[in-house]
Amino acid sequence: MFEPQIAWLEMVADLKGKGKKKTWKLKKGASIKGILNVCLEINKVNREKNNLLTLLQLPYIHRFVNDGSSEGNLQKRGDIMAAKPLIGRKNSLRPCVKHFSHSHPLRPVDVKEEEEIICSGCELDLSGSAYKCTKSTCDFFLHKSCFELPRELEHTSHPQHLLVLLSSPPGDDSKFTCNACGDYGTSFAYHCATCQFNLHVGCAFLPKTMKHVDHNHPLTLSYSTNFLDKEGLVFTCDVCRKEVSQTSWVYYCLDCDYGTDLHCTTPSEC
Repeated sequence: MFEPQIAWLEMVADLKGKGKKKTWKLKKGASIKGILNVCLEINKVNREKNNLLTLLQLPYIHRFVNDGSSEGNLQKRGDIMAAKPLIGRKNSLRPCVKHFSHSHPLRPVDVKEEEEIICSGCELDLSGSAYKCTKSTCDFFLHKSCFELPRELEHTSHPQHLLVLLSSPPGDDSKFTCNACGDYGTSFAYHCATCQFNLHVGCAFLPKTMKHVDHNHPLTLSYSTNFLDKEGLVFTCDVCRKEVSQTSWVYYCLDCDYGTDLHCTTPSEC
């Protein structure tokens, strides 16, 4: 068993397409904890240079040197720790990232459906690839898709202004009303401050057409029911038979005069 007199590790990082080498030195008697701290510092520098928070992993330790003469593995208390890679198990330490909607760092996770997690962004059930707050006492989760939402959006339902992604209801309100479906929301919203126009993030990315399970023809998304130009005519959902306001979005087949509100849009499997 030996204690390293001088140990150093080398890293080659691709900085803007050019291979560069930088060496960090550890002082005499460096511990495993000290080595880990240096690795974390290297990873921090690497992230700052590349600005790729989610793609970079901790660098490998290429060599430890004892008295500047022999290369090999660092031995401690009879155990052997492979010089490369430092993190032996895949994804044992995933890189943390920041999101504008949350004050704590987030880390990527895979969520199982049976865990019954609700996304803190869209407020819908969450499973699959996601991001989780690194604090054990915080239950903040985001779909990967919600994490990657654009901060500004040009939407055809509101062409006069850009919509801005908010992490909470606008102003001091505890909730907002979605102009698409008419339901309220308490988290992420696409918002126009000029017009006080709001969309759930899910409603903002609804498909322009869809195949409904109860209808043979594709249904087209309409941003109002004003196409019913006959005086006194009210749009009624052909699934739930409820009346729909003129400003609410619907899916509609003009040929058959068949339509549904957004709550009754059950896509066909095919």
